[in-house]
Amino acid sequence: MSRAKKHVVKYPLASKLTTGPQIPVEQAVQRAEALVEDMHVDLLAAVDAEIANVQRQAGRTEPDLKGLYESADRLMAIASACHLSALSNAALGLCDLLDHLRLARRWDEPGVSVHVATLRALRHEVSPASSKVVLEGLARVRAKLASVSQQPPAPEA
Repeated sequence: MSRAKKHVVKYPLASKLTTGPQIPVEQAVQRAEALVEDMHVDLLAAVDAEIANVQRQAGRTEPDLKGLYESADRLMAIASACHLSALSNAALGLCDLLDHLRLARRWDEPGVSVHVATLRALRHEVSPASSKVVLEGLARVRAKLASVSQQPPAPEA
């Protein structure tokens, strides 16, 4: 009678996942910080490119709200990765504004322009107090436009 042999394959990756990389935590953190620092320059270039893309799309005579929204959304994500929280919040505000405009089926060039100008301004180092004031101003612009878009149209005389 023959016997069945049982083979257990040992995968090196699986063993590393269970035992860890076997390097000190401090060294692992230093490696991770170095990798993030290497990417930081590329991410800042991507932020600049996305701001230019938002500006280009907002300046069109026939703006594409969906494309503009997608660009602002990408900018928000990249700015968050770069720890540019004020810029990320401003991009989120632009997304909110575009949501209101899409629901109202209208275009508000001044409201979008002020958001785009703010994106350019917040790209560079701004004090937390200044950025807070700017973001509060953008929130007021969005609130005003949202209230206008929810009002019924005036009756025609």
